[in-house]
Amino acid sequence: MTISNEEVISLFSGAYDIELEAAEIKKDAAASLKTYAENKDLDLKSVKQAYALYKKYRGGNVPLDDNTYDTLVGAVEEYFATKE
Repeated sequence: MTISNEEVISLFSGAYDIELEAAEIKKDAAASLKTYAENKDLDLKSVKQAYALYKKYRGGNVPLDDNTYDTLVGAVEEYFATKE
């Protein structure tokens, strides 16, 4: 197999550009979460954690028909609510 330097550099250059674009998009998403938290006087960490949970559900990583997850999360939340 022959590897063309031009082909490899073109591939790597394109991949690098895509990664830069993705990093900028992630920064924009983080800025949106921060702005929302500031505008609503919310703790940014809480907003980020809620968003992380949203991503898990959206990504299908938490089965919507599995009540076990909700029960476990509820138990943890209830435990720590009484500690405050």
